[in-house]
Amino acid sequence: MADFENIQIDRRPLWAVLISKVWRTALFLCVFAGLVWVLRHNPPAGWTPVSFKAFSIFCFIVFLWATGLIPPPIASVFAIVLLPMAGVITSKEAFALFGSESVFFVLGALILSAAIYMSGLARRLALLLLKAFADTPRRLVTVVFLFCALASFFMLGNGVAAVILPIVLSIITELKLERIHPNIPRAVVTAMWWGTSIGSIATVLGGARTILTLAILEQVTGKFVGFPGWSLHVLPISVALIAVALWILHRHFALPETSLEALRPFLQNRLIQIGRMRAAERFTALVLVLTILAWVTLGRRYGMAAVALSSIVAFFVFRIFNWEEVEGYVNWGVILMYGGAVTLGVALVQSGAAAKMTDLLGAHIPASGVLFLTALFAVVQLFTQTMSASATVAIFLPVALSLAPATGVLPASCAFAVGAAAGLHLLLPAGGPNAALAYSTGYLKTGDLIRPVGLIFVSSVLIFAAVAGFWWPVLDAAR
Repeated sequence: MADFENIQIDRRPLWAVLISKVWRTALFLCVFAGLVWVLRHNPPAGWTPVSFKAFSIFCFIVFLWATGLIPPPIASVFAIVLLPMAGVITSKEAFALFGSESVFFVLGALILSAAIYMSGLARRLALLLLKAFADTPRRLVTVVFLFCALASFFMLGNGVAAVILPIVLSIITELKLERIHPNIPRAVVTAMWWGTSIGSIATVLGGARTILTLAILEQVTGKFVGFPGWSLHVLPISVALIAVALWILHRHFALPETSLEALRPFLQNRLIQIGRMRAAERFTALVLVLTILAWVTLGRRYGMAAVALSSIVAFFVFRIFNWEEVEGYVNWGVILMYGGAVTLGVALVQSGAAAKMTDLLGAHIPASGVLFLTALFAVVQLFTQTMSASATVAIFLPVALSLAPATGVLPASCAFAVGAAAGLHLLLPAGGPNAALAYSTGYLKTGDLIRPVGLIFVSSVLIFAAVAGFWWPVLDAAR
């Protein structure tokens, strides 16, 4: 009887059901037919055939990324197929770019993040910090936010969210925090989301989008930026924004100062359940520290990817994990996404499409380099609320690099602006997996976040302008 009670009948008209099943496929075929029609005709005045084909394919892929008609990784793979077929680049060039060093750097970072997650190290640290400091709702939110932000310095922010969310949800449920005050669960979940987003921009480990940013920069300009170079430029923005966002978080949710007496015994029981620190946790911590040191000291000489992959080999040499365990935690779609994005970005530059887009935008470029970078940072941050960070980087960075000479800014500065802004998705669930996880709890509504996110946006733009205007010139002069 229970099985029959769970049956749901779709009462929509048949035509509505059919449309709901086929509209995505129909729209994709229509747009693709439009692309084929454009590619078969002569380009507009001022465009070469190759540059216009590259631009047309770029617009088509951006449409797929933004609408999600097909999964973003598959859209990126489609770009690798379309570019050689249209004669923009050769097949050999397209697939060589897909196998670039940056793609293997992404792979190494993903596996390292998976190792931190599987070892239980991040979970143990989270429980210890919560047990030590989270004795009121305000402190609970503060500890969750700061842990997520700082942990995202050393592993992928989405991985941190996956670690901390089950812990905070169990705390919310077991301690019945919603009964104490309805804002407590909202604030805790928001702290997890915002902390992982803002903290993830500080280093190259926080998000694969950063690796994509540096890869496009190196492929297009030949400029190498390593672990210390990124952090010296972007870490001040992240740290300042962490302080501002935490203040806004507390002001917006106005949490009570109620004592959470039952929290420490609950967390102590969880720590007892996971037992003493295991060898896998100690080994993972050691590998993480050595990998970061190697990136700082040897990254330029041997390559960031070689260092990352060497650290991964250590886990298997010493039999800390087996391949079947790791394989399930690695998002292989990210590899496809980034390989295609790098290929598309380089094709735009090599074909001359990026230069033509620069000419069209030239009249609207701010005369001041700092104003240009600040405007770029603001626009990218707005766009990243509605699509994945990697897609945002792939769309804006090639064009920004072409605009750099006209504004007098260094290409690397454009990369820092785009890469940092693309990680600050703080409003909509489409921004990234950590945002989707936060919304999946059912505690958040977009309307409740518009005001605080607006304040963070304005603050981030001002912070960026100050850092880009005063700190970056000091770093550039010291080179």
